[in-house]
Amino acid sequence: MEEMSIKILNSSNEEVTLDILYSFVDRKSNKSYIIYTDYTLDKDSNFNLFASEIINENGKYTLLDIIDKKVKDELKNILKDLSKQLSLEEYL
Repeated sequence: MEEMSIKILNSSNEEVTLDILYSFVDRKSNKSYIIYTDYTLDKDSNFNLFASEIINENGKYTLLDIIDKKVKDELKNILKDLSKQLSLEEYL
C-alpha cells in the first residue's frame, strides 16, 4: 500500500502532518473519507486513530466531522480492525 500524508493547520494554526491509513469515497454522496493518525498516543500508549470527511480544494485539505450514521458505523468497524492490526504489528 502506498503511504500517503497530508498537512493541515490545527486549531492553534500550527501545521500538522497526518498519515492516512485508509480512505474511500461514498458512492451515494460522492464524499471522501479518511482514517488517519497524527502519532499521538492514548492512555494505553497506542496510536490515536481518527476518521473524518476530507475536502481537497486546490491542495488545501479541510477535515469535517462525519454526520452520516451509516458511514460512522462503517468507519468504526474499520477503526477497530486497524487498531488490532497496528497492535499486532509490534509483535511481527
